[in-house]
Amino acid sequence: MTLDRRLWLAYFAALALGCTAIAAWGTILRPGSYKLLDWAINYEGGFTRRGLTGQIALEIAQLTGVSIAVQVFVLVSLLYAVILASVYRLWQRGDHDGRFTLLLAAPWFLLFPIVSHHGAGRKELLFLADFALLCLSVSRNLPASATRKRLALFILTLPLISLAHEGNAFFLGLPLALGLALDLPKRSIGILAMATLPTIVLLGWLSLAPPLATASIQAICASLVGPLGAPALALDCAVTENAVTWLGNTASHATAAVRLHLPDYLHSLGPALILIALAFVPLRDLIKSHRAALIRGVVLSTLCVVPLWFVAVDWGRFLYVIASCHALILLTLRARAPHAAPAPQGRVTTAAYALLWNLGYLAPLVGGGLVAKTLALSSPLYDP
Repeated sequence: MTLDRRLWLAYFAALALGCTAIAAWGTILRPGSYKLLDWAINYEGGFTRRGLTGQIALEIAQLTGVSIAVQVFVLVSLLYAVILASVYRLWQRGDHDGRFTLLLAAPWFLLFPIVSHHGAGRKELLFLADFALLCLSVSRNLPASATRKRLALFILTLPLISLAHEGNAFFLGLPLALGLALDLPKRSIGILAMATLPTIVLLGWLSLAPPLATASIQAICASLVGPLGAPALALDCAVTENAVTWLGNTASHATAAVRLHLPDYLHSLGPALILIALAFVPLRDLIKSHRAALIRGVVLSTLCVVPLWFVAVDWGRFLYVIASCHALILLTLRARAPHAAPAPQGRVTTAAYALLWNLGYLAPLVGGGLVAKTLALSSPLYDP
């Protein structure tokens, strides 16, 4: 094994440790009211959106005595491990192509949970881990029918992931983008599009549901007093702003929150998009060979997410999911062409790219580096 290969393995191992530490910080070491309670939402106050994972965790806690906080820590750590292992395996199947160096080192991809730890450990990890495994499963040159079946199976699991958080349903364009990139026949793409109907129907139903009643919020919070594993957080659940009480807000409240954050978001959106795009520049030849399909996939997946920009403040997390999934798509395309000559790894280019992130102010969308955060502490725009 070469020195570069050992260094990259060390890098992935460090990422795994870092993601585990971030998961522990928000669950068992210093439970965060929003992150942990978001995973803990359940059906004890009646059926509600985002309640599937919390109900399962509550049942396990009651059966085994393992707190919800510990369960969430283990689950989030495992999801990050699945993503990291899948990405490394895809890169390995692509002969460790050095053109992916910027992607692997980009703060909006694998480093996102560390650079933007406030947005880490959320329920989109269910989608990302599942999508990473999907990419790995189709990274061999399979018959079109086998590839279509695997994509269809993934799409049919989206309703379950959406019951954990309805925001995941808006990412349904991404498996279709993968199908387009893999050059599946139009008939197969049509079948996959039809397979998204259950997710679309579920999303429409959840979107029309009224805000959660106060009694339901109190019932959910009461069910967490013992099992949550964070007594103070559970006792204050019904009277503080958190993921459970957020379900009691109306759509107008959500759009008002977006308008409040809009100036900061617009301030950092342009630089963030530019720096995200720069990581794809070394892959221009690979992109060019699939240009039409990739453009259609980017447009489709972006349009599917558009409604979220109006009702949710987590724009950085949306960019993270979309950009990460398209990085996974390119890794998959490269893995399916294993005989292509791997490009050399550009250390200088990677260092320059990292420096740009460290000097750029991109919070609260994707998050700047340590230098940017240090310099921005006194800025009125700074949002840690």
